[in-house]
Amino acid sequence: MTADRTIEVHVSRHHHGRVARISIPGEGLTTETARRLTAAADALRDDRDIRVLVLEARMSPFCSGPADGLDRHDTDPAAALAALRPPIICRIDGGCHSVGLELALATDIRVCSADSVFSLADVHDGVLPSWGGTQRLSRAIRPAEATAMLLTGSHLEAVRAASLGLVHQVAADRAELDTSV
Repeated sequence: MTADRTIEVHVSRHHHGRVARISIPGEGLTTETARRLTAAADALRDDRDIRVLVLEARMSPFCSGPADGLDRHDTDPAAALAALRPPIICRIDGGCHSVGLELALATDIRVCSADSVFSLADVHDGVLPSWGGTQRLSRAIRPAEATAMLLTGSHLEAVRAASLGLVHQVAADRAELDTSV
């Protein structure tokens, strides 16, 4: 059985306002999913009725990094997300690596499960992040920590990520993560 690798955008009206949810498939990010994520963000850019946007994955891990053949220069979904007017909350369950962390860094609030792990290990592939990860990471956490992550490919577990300010809340379990946003 193959997982559906398309992106879903669902706008719902709850709690006396409007919440848009963008769900990515999870696992590795493909070029097509990156294009669809960019298009979804572009479509929401001028919607003045949306009060908050939630970025999440339908399955864990949130994003294990680029899928084979991801063309990072084809589109920039992190920039498209960062250009949106409403605040964006990112729900992260499991691994959040490489392009996944770049997407998360383009959001305003990051909430994760206790077993989440974060890295920008692109250096192991001989490249640097290309969707603003180098700049956004050093704004989110101390520059020395960001430099170490970028140059060594080291990872942060959820509690350490929260202590550095990379994430704003660590949910104790999946049920708490589901109710946190």
